[in-house]
Amino acid sequence: MPADAMTARRRPFLFVRHGQTEYNVRGILAGSTDVALTETGMREAAAAAEILAGEPLRAVCSSPLKRARDTARLIAAPHRLPVTVIEDLRERDWGEWEGQMFPADLGHPQPPGGEAMAAYLARVERALAAFFALTGDGPAAMVAHGGIFHALSRLLAVAGGDAGVIGNAVPVRFRPPATAGGWTAAPLTAMPAASPGPAAGQSG
Repeated sequence: MPADAMTARRRPFLFVRHGQTEYNVRGILAGSTDVALTETGMREAAAAAEILAGEPLRAVCSSPLKRARDTARLIAAPHRLPVTVIEDLRERDWGEWEGQMFPADLGHPQPPGGEAMAAYLARVERALAAFFALTGDGPAAMVAHGGIFHALSRLLAVAGGDAGVIGNAVPVRFRPPATAGGWTAAPLTAMPAASPGPAAGQSG
């Protein structure tokens, strides 16, 4: 990654997973499938927008998938900002597992017909560089997916980042380390219970 992108990665940013979808409710793996928010998901997104209304956001970026874009639009509205779509922020393509109940191993290196883990992490790293290049020096929000959150946590060496479950539409602040070590990721409010399913918070 270029030196200026590496410097940019030292800036804090906000992350929001999309609101609830019907797939979340049913414990089904959505991945790259373009599913919509439920009414509950819209309310969750509106609540996230209220929490972030007091943040001095200068940019809001989103995954291209509808559930993230609709969440992002609500977050951007109080700031009168457009939503900038970053294609590489889309959720992992799980191939034959999409539309099925959550598999036991969401860390599988190569799901059948899907995106290899190494390729996925490389894509998320490109997305992060694009995010910082687009958002400049000001505070910015990224709206994407549970899988993107875990990939970011892994790439930025967040302590325990691969173990936790992020709830729908919970704003999280990523902060770079003051000196050496990994980043931190802390919710701006108490995390609600994740959607049904043994790993429902991890990808969707």
